[in-house]
Amino acid sequence: MPRGPQPHWTRSAEHTERMRPFVESLLAQHGYETEAVIACDNADEATQARRGIFNAARQCKVSASVNVEPSGSKWLVKFTLHDKAAARAYIVGKHGSNRADWPYDPRRPNTE
Repeated sequence: MPRGPQPHWTRSAEHTERMRPFVESLLAQHGYETEAVIACDNADEATQARRGIFNAARQCKVSASVNVEPSGSKWLVKFTLHDKAAARAYIVGKHGSNRADWPYDPRRPNTE
């Protein structure tokens, strides 16, 4: 039985919690490969939305592709959800199976 709220170090970040309903509803209503657009007032808000979408997608066990574009006085965050297996197959098809040739390897340890 839970004894109270989660400790602060195990909770999701605020931007992740804010974007999770968008990711879950897009996945439930439209599934994969459907683009959704969120309008933000400034570049900082758009960057936080982008980070939140990536984190929320990871929590939902799907992949996401996100583009942030200026549009007049607003910033548009366009995102699409993908099946993990399809996303991996795309990367392998584009860059080959050798992870050293990939522009980003999620399993590569930090070198900094």
